[in-house]
Amino acid sequence: MEHSQNNNPLKNPEYLIAFGVVLISVCALVVSIRQTTIMSEQRALMHQQAKAAVWPRLAMSVGKSHSIEDNSVTDYRITVSNAGVGPAIIKYVNVSFKGQPVSNWWELFRKFEMDENIPLYITNSTISQSIIRQGDDLRILSLGDNLPLAQEFLKNSGDITFEIFYESIYGDMWKYSAGLTSSDDTTESIETDLVFSQEEEFKS
Repeated sequence: MEHSQNNNPLKNPEYLIAFGVVLISVCALVVSIRQTTIMSEQRALMHQQAKAAVWPRLAMSVGKSHSIEDNSVTDYRITVSNAGVGPAIIKYVNVSFKGQPVSNWWELFRKFEMDENIPLYITNSTISQSIIRQGDDLRILSLGDNLPLAQEFLKNSGDITFEIFYESIYGDMWKYSAGLTSSDDTTESIETDLVFSQEEEFKS
């Protein structure tokens, strides 16, 4: 009877000690795994917060003025601004006229089918591959010194659309789409591995 009691694991100190050691080890492993999970979640949250702290947000605006005498254009300019909280790194720009992409301003002007005597000089800043810092504006086109061209541009502005693809410093990418005569501009997040068409890129 005594021999049977000694073989009972519940009454054997060695078995109890071994079981306690295993139980403590399992508990320590569970705690360690939980701590690692919490730290990983905290790092991910901190990374998302850091990314949100530098999100750029582009917007396009058209400034124009008219003569009070005959309502003719006296100034016309297009500005892209960054109202976000970080720099906008411009990766690709697409400008279309009636749905067809154009590669520069002069190709766009030719599609207006305007009087060939209208001069084509402009004041502009290159937007493609540029960086617009937080709170900065980039005037990409100004026609205040060429009012005949400004008049033709205004006449055709309803058929002109812009798509600007830009990144944050963390590599997140967005596409900003806007027309020149509508307030229905949109910004959407897109995949960063998007392949752009170099032939259709607007480079002026």
